[in-house]
Amino acid sequence: MKSRITLILCIHNHQPVSARERVVKEICEKCYEPLVDLLESHSQAKFTLHYSGSLLERMPQPLIERLRQLVQNGQIELLSSGFYEPILPIIPFEDGAEQLLAYTHLLEQRFGRRPQGFWLAEKVWEPTIPALAVHCGLKYTLTDDTHFFYAGTTEEELNGYYVTDYQGSSTYVFPIAGALRHLMAYREPEDVIEYLRAFPDGSILVWADDGEKFGFLPETYQLVWGRKGRFRKLLNAVEKTKWIGLEHPSSVLATTDPKGRIYLPTSSGDEMDEWSLAAKRQCEYRASIESLKREGKYEDLRAFLRAGYFRNFLAKYPEANRAHKKMIYVSRKVHKMREKGKARAKRELWRGQENCVYWHQDSGGIYLPDLRDTVYAHLISAEVIADTEGRGRDFLQARECDFDCDGYNESLIETPLLNLYLHSVGGRIFELDYRPSSLNLLNTLARRKELYHFGIGKRPRPEKERADSHMLVESPREELGRDRVYDRNTRDSLIDHLLTPATTQQQFREMVHPEVVDLGRALYSSRLRQSESDVWLQLRRGSEKVNLVKTLSVNSKEAAVSVCYCLHSVDPSYSRFGVEFNLSLNQPSALFEPGREIRIVDRDKRIVVTFRFDLAAEIWIYPVETVSQTESGYELVYQGFCLMPVWTIRNGELETGIRLEISTC
Repeated sequence: MKSRITLILCIHNHQPVSARERVVKEICEKCYEPLVDLLESHSQAKFTLHYSGSLLERMPQPLIERLRQLVQNGQIELLSSGFYEPILPIIPFEDGAEQLLAYTHLLEQRFGRRPQGFWLAEKVWEPTIPALAVHCGLKYTLTDDTHFFYAGTTEEELNGYYVTDYQGSSTYVFPIAGALRHLMAYREPEDVIEYLRAFPDGSILVWADDGEKFGFLPETYQLVWGRKGRFRKLLNAVEKTKWIGLEHPSSVLATTDPKGRIYLPTSSGDEMDEWSLAAKRQCEYRASIESLKREGKYEDLRAFLRAGYFRNFLAKYPEANRAHKKMIYVSRKVHKMREKGKARAKRELWRGQENCVYWHQDSGGIYLPDLRDTVYAHLISAEVIADTEGRGRDFLQARECDFDCDGYNESLIETPLLNLYLHSVGGRIFELDYRPSSLNLLNTLARRKELYHFGIGKRPRPEKERADSHMLVESPREELGRDRVYDRNTRDSLIDHLLTPATTQQQFREMVHPEVVDLGRALYSSRLRQSESDVWLQLRRGSEKVNLVKTLSVNSKEAAVSVCYCLHSVDPSYSRFGVEFNLSLNQPSALFEPGREIRIVDRDKRIVVTFRFDLAAEIWIYPVETVSQTESGYELVYQGFCLMPVWTIRNGELETGIRLEISTC
């Protein structure tokens, strides 16, 4: 007998490239293996599963063999995706297609069946997706029902799948039922059955969620996988309910027609769209939602309400935009390569296209330094391979271009040892790569206001409420309130500061120091010169408060940057001058006395950075920490440290120099 209701159960499993082995092992034991145990004991159950390539590469072979058997038995349908979980619309089309094809081929090779559908990382949809799907021979994907609401459909119309197209390429899209996801996360199986009972005959509904929510997040293992765990109870309830049938999307495509044609607008789901807003606008958006709920109007109007969009994260976090533009820049280098070394460079590039550094929600994302370090490490490695094959091991290139696509030219200096990128706004260094270690020393993050900062100091939720949900457990620390300092600029280096006599390091750290002349945001004129082995970049800023010239020099055979400063006609109200450096190295434990040399050793990253000053300087140094939310509450996350030499200006003039040297330890 044909089932009255078709239910598609889908779980997305992903761990980033940077995930530690112990974390992958624990998640396999708490999340992935229990699901396989459950499916092996319920031979009629059918699940649609996605494992990212970065996870599959590290999963234990016995677990992969068990999954293969379930695929062969017809219980599991696997979804393809970009190999290393990229946001497909924001990476070059060629890279997205190659990642999709490579991962589809790997899944077919390992599990004996070619995937017909694919998972969209973070459910980020843009209208060009069908062209990518057709190019890769894939038939369908899944997105949040929010995308469909934005297109004008009602909840009653989302009991099937739709067809969409782009410039002659068509694909099928299944809506993921948000209400069903909520029910299965927080309610008993009986409530899920009653919810499904209300749908008309022939309805097709999709439930999809992240696998890590089921066993790995705090307090969820017993809730989900214990003797009376929800998944086991759910499957038992479905098996007893003859009018519900579990199916795979490919089976639905083969036996059922689409409900119609639809064109989905750009979206990444309501939660991700909301978090792409600035904190103030996010508060206003949430207040509007709550107001409509109190008035009883929300359900009627929700289809017409939306916040931002995923690409806005690149505007909200300049650091994300820089990582994105670095990825684009390296991709172009890799695709210009001849065949020698190209496959290896592509693999490094793909690993550097992982999505996690481009967003932030209530936790994680760009705020995690390990994620950023890993992405840059792979991008720099890909770049080194491409440059070595294309230029050899001895080269020097200096040029000006709009690297970050902000309308201003940046100066890029590249040698076998260093990448040095400077912005004309502020004359500041925003990327400094030590290429032998594939390390960006300026992989920092500014302190910014986030929505959850408004909740610091509130009481934790009751124990029962925490135990019944998969939401983050809040353990706010009252003392974090004083650490909510927000930066005026991105945490770059070579940022110039005119300081009054009364300005202290504490004021500078807390961003309460007076700064009438904000040189960090001033536009510097630039002049670039190059010889066979050296590059000189002169940056100049003139105003009624100061005439400042700084000249950088780089030699192609040295991992060093020299800077000469010349200040004239300084306003008498400013008696000191500081040059701010922000480095994403482990925090130095030593306190530095005024002097002419500082040596910083990071043994974890095996790097040594030495500063040498022409004139003895007072040294200001402090850690840069963000107040971030994690799975266990609020905490300070170390993002790097700020180091600033400070000199006295005499008679309105100062001439000094700085040399920064990088080596390994």
